[in-house]
Amino acid sequence: MKPFATAEIKSILLVQLGPFGDVLLNTSYLNVLRRKFPHSRIDFLVSKPYDSVLYRHPALDHIVSFPKKKGLAYVGERIRTFYRVWKNHYDLIIDQQCGTGSGQIVMFSHAKYRLGFENSKFAIFYNMVASRGPKRYSASTKFDVLAPLGIVEEPYELYYYVMPESREYIQTWLNENKLEDRSFVVFSPGSPAERKVWKLENFARLADMIIENHNLKIVILWAPDELKDAERVISLMHHSAVMAPKTNLNQGAALLEHSRLLICNDGGINHISVATKTPSLAMFGPTSPLHWCPGKVFPIHDSLSNPQAYTPEDKGFGISVEEAYIKANNLLDL
Repeated sequence: MKPFATAEIKSILLVQLGPFGDVLLNTSYLNVLRRKFPHSRIDFLVSKPYDSVLYRHPALDHIVSFPKKKGLAYVGERIRTFYRVWKNHYDLIIDQQCGTGSGQIVMFSHAKYRLGFENSKFAIFYNMVASRGPKRYSASTKFDVLAPLGIVEEPYELYYYVMPESREYIQTWLNENKLEDRSFVVFSPGSPAERKVWKLENFARLADMIIENHNLKIVILWAPDELKDAERVISLMHHSAVMAPKTNLNQGAALLEHSRLLICNDGGINHISVATKTPSLAMFGPTSPLHWCPGKVFPIHDSLSNPQAYTPEDKGFGISVEEAYIKANNLLDL
């Protein structure tokens, strides 16, 4: 490993090109890194639109972003990105993604110190390497690559800046629908990955049980490609639910700030709930809650998973509505 001195590091580039959830998870260590290098320039390289996750982070000096392209335009954009990184001559580049795209950037970076995991595909181009730590919540594992810098995991929060205009948009909608702060539970039954979607009938039954046993309303949150699932859940319910307005990610976060609880599948919205400090219950099918559920770090978050019972054909994930209600009830009592 190349000798390392903190004082000689004047500029740092972090690399995590996307997606939204993974970029957000990187906010776990940024304040710690800033304390370690209080006088260094710290930049973050990320592709658009994922750069929005890092907007106004106090530990960062610059967000270096580039648009996603296809075909020959993609090749051209990659070359421009390589040049932008090379031109800045960073003293230290930290590859948090450790994939092909990020590894190529490290390879052409001309950085004095190049840090990544020892078992990565492009590890040959690193002159500082780290070992992966034990499996745990993925925001915590982001600390592992920083070990050669003398940084270890410590208590942290996730950061996501909710814009004033997003808060105003949601507050107007809440007023129009006569929804008071913490008077409702947000359900997010959709997912970009169909295999992660818990049975919609189960979401509907769980929503009915909460309405019947608590003085709370249900708001169904949806992304553009999840509208049909949201409408399906409402159609299956015996009681009335409120369809959330069309929102982007930032507006969705603004809605979560007012919610008593989020109930969702495994996905980025669950990590957003950590940043907004909204209790959450996530249903896990093919993915592991050990890596993706924040509950081990943040007690107001919980999950359900039954990997022994899971099959691709069983959209119930081996998780009963009754089990989910017990978990939800516990979180509502916090």
